[in-house]
Amino acid sequence: EATLPVTAIADLRTGTDGQLYCIRGYVTANTFADVLYLQDSTGGVAIGDFAAEKPPVGTALEIQGILTQENKNAVLKVISYKLPDTSMHRHLPITDVFSTLMNPAIHGGDLVQVEGTVVSFRTDESGAVRKLVLEKNGLFAAVFIDEGIVSNSLGYNDLSERVETGKIFRAIGLVHMREDGVAVVRVRNCDEVVHVPVIRYYWEPALPDNPRVGDPMGLWLITLILSAGFLTCLRRKKIM
Repeated sequence: EATLPVTAIADLRTGTDGQLYCIRGYVTANTFADVLYLQDSTGGVAIGDFAAEKPPVGTALEIQGILTQENKNAVLKVISYKLPDTSMHRHLPITDVFSTLMNPAIHGGDLVQVEGTVVSFRTDESGAVRKLVLEKNGLFAAVFIDEGIVSNSLGYNDLSERVETGKIFRAIGLVHMREDGVAVVRVRNCDEVVHVPVIRYYWEPALPDNPRVGDPMGLWLITLILSAGFLTCLRRKKIM
């Protein structure tokens, strides 16, 4: 078997359709029925036709396969693979991707994290949440939950019990272009869609520019008042 040079995944995503490539990376998702996802230091990609049992997240893989483009998603279809003798590694999700989420050349197949206010969500016939839209600073991100994706801790899709419009949520998933041309964050586990509670100090209402944090000036004033009271008590004890 001929040895192919290893291609960086970021380069693979803009490679030649139908060409044979070799990549190395670590598994970032193994819960989808159609593909698993692999990522190296340059980016992520979907892996198709992986006939064996999908390895755990963090497992190192070297894969030779044929590159195909499906709805602007780069998919490497496996011809052969091996497990390099190296330790496991879990990639952290990429953050702050709202402005570039729709560009598959930048983020297609990447493990990402988005956070924003829920402006809408959609359920299927069974009542399970399949899509929610998050907004942050006028930008939007669609979060998609495939059939078969569940909470690893509960064994079912529990998002209908938690998701509400107007609340801030954070979601981790893989960037995927759908048939309608919309890029979504494809959730690998419902436990990775979480409510982010608003933090407010009782003496200070939410600030328009940052509703999750109280006013630092208010905190400074309270600290000053408490310190003055403490010093007054110390002076009285010395006089007595």
